Amino acid sequence: FAPDMGQECLALYDAWAKERQQKHVDEIYRYLLEENRDVHASVFEHYQDLGIIGRVIIIDGRIRGYTFGYPQNDQVFCVLLEVVDLSLKGAAVYVFQRFCADAAVQSFPFINAMEDMMSPAMEKTKMSFRPVVLLPSFVITRKK
Repeated sequence: FAPDMGQECLALYDAWAKERQQKHVDEIYRYLLEENRDVHASVFEHYQDLGIIGRVIIIDGRIRGYTFGYPQNDQVFCVLLEVVDLSLKGAAVYVFQRFCADAAVQSFPFINAMEDMMSPAMEKTKMSFRPVVLLPSFVITRKK
């Protein structure tokens, strides 16, 4: 990832999120997609200052996937963001595997793949990584 790739990555996020929104009616999930756009944009802009590592997958001169993560401590590396062109079957697993094998990541004995955003497809993919530990995640909402 290089700073001049941010806008192209954001366009990929928009296409990814639009497709996800069309398949999911859950309000919280749809809100998370909208809210996370700002998170992705901030990471693209400030990744160096935050010590976040980013990688992209380029096919035919276009960014078709990206992933970003950071060391949580000397044992755990967290994969913070990961988006791929949904028309590329198997791309999410490929990007995850390549990122884990990257020189900047491979020394960590544990990879935190984070939560599945309540997506059954994402849960299935993440479970295919054969996790050593599963920890609960929570969504906190404010009553109106």
